Amino acid sequence: MGLAAALFLKHQGLNVRIFETLEEPVQKSKALAVNLRTLEILETVGVTEKILNLGLAIKGAHFWRNGKIYSSISLETDPPCYPYLIALSQGATERLLTERLHELGVEVERGLTVTQAQNTKEGVEIEIESPTGDKSQIHGSKLLAADGAHSLIRHELKIDFPGTTLEKEWYLLDVPLATELSQDHAHIFFPKSGGFIFLVRVVEDIHQAPTTAPLWRIISNFPEPLLQAENLHLEGAPIWQSQFRISHRINTHLADKNIFFAGDAAHIHSPIGARGMNLGIEDAGTFAQLLKRDQLESYDSYRRKVDQSVVRKVDYLSRLAVGDKKVIRLFRSQLIRFLLNCGLTRQALIKDMSGTDHELI
Repeated sequence: MGLAAALFLKHQGLNVRIFETLEEPVQKSKALAVNLRTLEILETVGVTEKILNLGLAIKGAHFWRNGKIYSSISLETDPPCYPYLIALSQGATERLLTERLHELGVEVERGLTVTQAQNTKEGVEIEIESPTGDKSQIHGSKLLAADGAHSLIRHELKIDFPGTTLEKEWYLLDVPLATELSQDHAHIFFPKSGGFIFLVRVVEDIHQAPTTAPLWRIISNFPEPLLQAENLHLEGAPIWQSQFRISHRINTHLADKNIFFAGDAAHIHSPIGARGMNLGIEDAGTFAQLLKRDQLESYDSYRRKVDQSVVRKVDYLSRLAVGDKKVIRLFRSQLIRFLLNCGLTRQALIKDMSGTDHELI
């Protein structure tokens, strides 16, 4: 989000600085897909074609039960429209944004953490701290805080972050798999015991032949998801794995005078629907557009409305996927089949996944 915001603003001819606590670029895949709305936004700064060249177009999703596909949804589009969803790791996307920033003369200032932020009469004053503990004060006109789910700046300004947390942990793995599953589709398994297993390809560069079996991201609320799905054969140890509680939260407000929030610092939700990174990039694009129009006073009301809607829908879909209540498990397959066969709801789901469920400001 910070990279995207800096790129949008610099493209407008503004002076920007971007501070990053991490001393090295992110290596883990994290977010896995770039949606149509993000492709539209990044076209204005010359990154979209590079994403399309590296990524894999996802043609749809298959829903599995008892070893068979019982329903599907197509995500194929007619030219010249961009694909609804491109499989490309967050690491690759961030690299492309960083390279474009470098072309415009902006370097990410790594190893620096913003430890304090406050509004002033002239704009904003922040304190940054180096890895050695040295601190310095910096003044600017505006600050866009994209410092993650545990945002220090949100805490500093005492902004509430209300929402809910799912009861059980979710598990994420990036693993090499030998499988006949179609690589240009996402796959969702619903075991009889409840819960879910989601699979999609992890792509760094579709033109590079993998040195091992193709890498897949697995998301599940089972601690050992590979034991629950059929025809999945592990071809090596996971290259990354994590487990965490899923929360759906949004700031009570996304702006405090000259300080604004974007991405996980503003809202968090489950990875269902692939909206996380994409929604944050849209926050950044909206911030840049409103700044250009001298209308930043509307950032909070506009973005909070959009972000709240997305968080609410992702929360509902996540609870449907988990199926933690018996009545949901009994009717989940029939409900999903109905939703995907109904033209209105199918189009609504496509708009949700592609990020086109609302108009840009």
